[in-house]
Amino acid sequence: GLTVGENVANVMGCFDLSNPITVTREIADGGTVSLSNGDTEVTICAGDGIADPLDVVHINQSSNLTYMYVITDSDADNTILGISPSNIIDLEGAGEGVCRIWGWSYTGLDASTFIGMPLESLNAEDCSDVSVDFVEVTRLTGSDCILSVSDVDLDENFSLYPNPATTSVTIAYQGALSLNIDMNVFDIAGRVVTQMSYNAQDGFNLDVSNLSSGTYLVQITDATSGATIVKRLLKE
Repeated sequence: GLTVGENVANVMGCFDLSNPITVTREIADGGTVSLSNGDTEVTICAGDGIADPLDVVHINQSSNLTYMYVITDSDADNTILGISPSNIIDLEGAGEGVCRIWGWSYTGLDASTFIGMPLESLNAEDCSDVSVDFVEVTRLTGSDCILSVSDVDLDENFSLYPNPATTSVTIAYQGALSLNIDMNVFDIAGRVVTQMSYNAQDGFNLDVSNLSSGTYLVQITDATSGATIVKRLLKE
């Protein structure tokens, strides 16, 4: 005699219930994207042999659906160039030009089938939604790519030793400025393995004993100016 709207616990008589299956219903929500510092525009030097890992973050309301980052051209169709499951995106080898990084919330789709298609093709799918904004990346090369004074100062005054390292590496600063440094260490897949903030004049000893052997990228950022350099670190 149980009817819709009643509590199943009110069932009486000879019966037996199975275990429940929990179904979470969510609507795809691309939300918003930006760099981790809040910026939505950035200029990098492409093709200079130095990695340019961009830390892209998103805010959305569908945490149980798949979320990826879509790289498009800056043309009228926003033609899809690539789709990344990682929020650390390095466009060092992309050459000169302008591209956009969007967020994409979805489920039940093969991301690889959309390469070369207009961005709007993602929104045309069921349970799929693209972010309302994007991060625009301007990629400079050659003589157009000139480091700022702050970037040059960082590059000339920071050193890592020993490199290769086995248990620890010293990050030394030879400059005269008092810099508050935000440091991120990325593995070759773009995952952050260590984060730290410190004053450059105090120096820093980075413990790498727990890291697997291989190549890592040490991103050093002046918290005040935003100037950033990347050093390569080899862990033996």
